[in-house]
Amino acid sequence: MTQNLFTPKFDDLPAEIPVFPLTGAILMPETQLPLNIFEPRYLSMINDVLSGHRIVGMIQPDANGDGGDALCATGCAGRVTSFNETDDGRFIILLSGVCRFDTVRETTRDTDYRTFAVDWSRFGADYDLDQSLQRDATSREALLKLVEAFGAARNAKVDFDSLGKLNDLQVVNVLVCGLGFEPPSVQGLIESVSLEDRAELLSGLMQFAIHEPRDTDLRSH
Repeated sequence: MTQNLFTPKFDDLPAEIPVFPLTGAILMPETQLPLNIFEPRYLSMINDVLSGHRIVGMIQPDANGDGGDALCATGCAGRVTSFNETDDGRFIILLSGVCRFDTVRETTRDTDYRTFAVDWSRFGADYDLDQSLQRDATSREALLKLVEAFGAARNAKVDFDSLGKLNDLQVVNVLVCGLGFEPPSVQGLIESVSLEDRAELLSGLMQFAIHEPRDTDLRSH
């Protein structure tokens, strides 16, 4: 979906990246996230990355951390693969998910937006598009059956035709981004290193939601 000649190789990912903390804006490898950029500091961030590596780290604020600016330790980086300037001074961009990262330390110096030194080493498998679901309980078929039941419980439509065109890694990551779970649950999914563990956690969350339905819409895929 996202890897092409312009996608940086794993060993070429930058050691320092700007981060965009935005609650509920979830990006995973092999998914895409449209963003409407209007705050001056993030307009400056996009201007800067467009002249360089085009990599932006999406990360969730940590509601349980110390201080109002605390961030979760793990996020996902995306590459700006398209952008448009608007007449009223906004950027409309599309981020294509590349790889997850762990933050090492904040490196913000003379910018209004925050930058971090990051460690990619735990997530090299994000580049392996041939990963497949092997466990019976979290096979592709079992997962999609749960998605169908989850959609019925939430009275939501699921685009199974689109899901059917994706590989196993893309299916799981698209569901992570699109099922509308609360931030703590989504963060657990973001931090699940292996595809199998992520699918297992995803299955558990859907099973719980099926039996405890809420008025939360399932996003389309």
